[in-house]
Amino acid sequence: MLDGNILPISWDIWKTSRERFTPFKDMDPPKGLNEQKFARLLNFDNGCEFCKSKNKRTQIYWVACVRSCKECLQKRAKRRQELEVEWKIESEVFTGTPHIVPCPDDDGQTQYYWVPHITSSQSNFLGVNILKRGEWTAKKKQEIQSVIDESLDRYHWATRCWQEQLKEQKDHLQNALRKFCDRYTSYTPEILSKHTVVSDMVSIIEINPFIQQNWDDFQSCLIEALKSKPLPSNLMNNTFNNPTQPPNPKAPRRSEPVKIRLDRNHNEKLPRKELYGLPRQKLKHNNNPKLPHDPNSNSMQIVRSIPNSTPLWENVMSHPTRNQSNQLVRYNITQQNRLVLNRRNEIVKHLKLVALGVKQRIKKTAKTIPYTIGIHDALFRYLPFCSSFINPPEPPSKEYGGYYKKEFIYNTIIPHLQREAAVLSVSRMENTQYHDILDVQGAINHHLDEHPVFKCRMCPDYNPSVIRKMKNHLRDVHALLSEKDLSKLYVDPDAVINFLHFAFVPEINYLR
Repeated sequence: MLDGNILPISWDIWKTSRERFTPFKDMDPPKGLNEQKFARLLNFDNGCEFCKSKNKRTQIYWVACVRSCKECLQKRAKRRQELEVEWKIESEVFTGTPHIVPCPDDDGQTQYYWVPHITSSQSNFLGVNILKRGEWTAKKKQEIQSVIDESLDRYHWATRCWQEQLKEQKDHLQNALRKFCDRYTSYTPEILSKHTVVSDMVSIIEINPFIQQNWDDFQSCLIEALKSKPLPSNLMNNTFNNPTQPPNPKAPRRSEPVKIRLDRNHNEKLPRKELYGLPRQKLKHNNNPKLPHDPNSNSMQIVRSIPNSTPLWENVMSHPTRNQSNQLVRYNITQQNRLVLNRRNEIVKHLKLVALGVKQRIKKTAKTIPYTIGIHDALFRYLPFCSSFINPPEPPSKEYGGYYKKEFIYNTIIPHLQREAAVLSVSRMENTQYHDILDVQGAINHHLDEHPVFKCRMCPDYNPSVIRKMKNHLRDVHALLSEKDLSKLYVDPDAVINFLHFAFVPEINYLR
């Protein structure tokens, strides 16, 4: 066993092993944790470290440095109300003790405290002179804020690694299904994915994507399941083939290339709307446009622990600068709303200056801004839901006619929005149906479909373009006709920065 207490060089071995063989890279252990314990903490393959269950979703709670399921954590961490009533914890002690991040409660509101932490803080607090307890509380408050901020950063980092591993496991599942269909059956992977054996495997992967699956056993279970209970005939009329018998020579094999005719006559046989989509409507000026309003709408939902990325809005084609006929419209904005929108626009204008994509800034530009924020930061994911963006604060002085000074935006508004976005990403936006602005569907939902932000994964030298042209590119160059083939596209982070005002303030940044 490589024990760093005996052989100090083993710390480097543990670190190298973690960075080379796991998705957990680019992060050092938290204070008080060596590389060996850090690697063991990140071993999601072992499930919950308390109940040892691998069939429950586990989470690393960085304040306590434990990997636990929700049930086990709630036995070892207590709510503030419970600690005050049953444990007789002083109210000042909570100010000097970091709460658990992320919140394990379903409502995402109640703060939990790790029992060893709160009891230790209680002992320290009672040991301080009564006259100096206020000073102790103020000092501790500053310390725990940095602890919570660091825990949030580590939570986002672990979540990104979790999502990468989940995507990799689902890709393995799709490859296993394709090989299975090629060898054993004439079902397609899309039809086969509706079988309970496959859906159960998807559920297992989503609970813990770090557990390596035995795909040979999975195929054997699928064979037995299809023999005993084939899929309904309305899904597929073909029967399950015995692997010992050769397939029907007349039936097309999935491994055979599909012949695509690119001649004009072949294309004319298909309806125009299937080839090119619905025709685009020209801009019609409306003297009295009405702002669409849904009194029952609710843009914020209560959420739980591991985020996913499905659309937040029920109608993914909804667009605030288009009506139901997909026609561009202009809003009749009141003077009060105009002031709010102008303030949002000012905020986004300065966000564009500090936003950092893949390309490095030139030195001249870098000198004019106080700091940078990566485009992958939670701020750009949850900006529309931040309360300080929905209702921007009043400027500290009236010297500029109700507008902001850039120092106020850089030093006050943007840092405050970052904190609000971090809280939303942890306690309120997890597990909601929401697409990131850097996802293809998310960029479309954020009204960037008419802007050149989309690129082809297979043609890295192809410049960013609008979604319509990229669909034509996939069809003409790569012969991909399905909407699912949009996975071959991605959103250019540097291009998105240029169009943030269209994404976040579309009411006054409509297409002209």
